[in-house]
Amino acid sequence: AEGMPGHPSQAVISITTPEEGHADLADFGHLLRLQFHDVEENSGSKYTLFDASHAAQVIEFVNRLHTDPDPIDVTVHCKAGISRSAAIAVYVHETTGCSFPRRPFAGFANRLVISVLKDASGRQPIPPRALIRRESFSVNVLRDFENGSTLVTAENNRSQERAQIEGPIADEAAIIGQAVVQIAGFQEPPPAHEVQDWDFSL
Repeated sequence: AEGMPGHPSQAVISITTPEEGHADLADFGHLLRLQFHDVEENSGSKYTLFDASHAAQVIEFVNRLHTDPDPIDVTVHCKAGISRSAAIAVYVHETTGCSFPRRPFAGFANRLVISVLKDASGRQPIPPRALIRRESFSVNVLRDFENGSTLVTAENNRSQERAQIEGPIADEAAIIGQAVVQIAGFQEPPPAHEVQDWDFSL
């Protein structure tokens, strides 16, 4: 974030911890600075938790950007880029419908931030489940040679998510891929540091 060049049509939501101070950012057209710790429960007075006052700032900032007649790119950053910023980015995406290319990898979004934003806004920002290192899928193919069609059913053996796609037998391989992508949530495998040995759901 500190290496990004400033631009009038760029908005940044900058998240740091109170003891770190603010990030040294360029001159952006829109900037919201927040300071709170990356914790998900009140585990001691030494931590500054994301609360209703933070949520109000986020909601006001996002609403103001969304009503601007000109297009505005939004970047949300925190130190690691996987928890606090992911939660805010999920909210921005679900509030405005803006593009969020990294949404499939936002499974570790801070649950407290999500919960407080949900209560303050009345919206239901839900991140995808956290990715795990290994997933198992079952694929069932039902071919109808009389009609020249195939029905592909793909199921995630861990979450029981299912997808069914029907099409020509000649396109069966592509249909299988489409069905798995539909329940996996991405087309390209993520880098190893994006996944863990466990997952959680809200």
